[in-house]
Amino acid sequence: MSLYDSVRGELRAVIKTAHDKVEAGALGVMAAMHQAVLPAIPSAMQIAEDLAATGLEKKAVVLQFLAELYDQVIEPIDLPGPDNLIDPALKKLMLVTADKLIDQFAAFFHSSDALSVIATFQPNQA
Repeated sequence: MSLYDSVRGELRAVIKTAHDKVEAGALGVMAAMHQAVLPAIPSAMQIAEDLAATGLEKKAVVLQFLAELYDQVIEPIDLPGPDNLIDPALKKLMLVTADKLIDQFAAFFHSSDALSVIATFQPNQA
């Protein structure tokens, strides 16, 4: 069983939530990316963080999740232009961007700066 298979059930629940948001709002691609895909990334990262694996293996799980999320949530949205050109390019752009963001998140959260920000965080009092 692969690492991805070991958390597939949890990740499918995240994909279903994203899919439901898109369906409920009849969202276009940009709105779907903003309202459904972006919130799913931290959830996937948290699920992967709990794996007994290296950082690169965890990153691979998140990227595989994002590819599956794209296939199930974003690709079905009809975009203007030829699907055989636009869909692969948009998916590649999303995965390359996510790859870089994951590196930045990991670097931040493993730095002493993250610990000081977290330690001094005070939520707004309502």
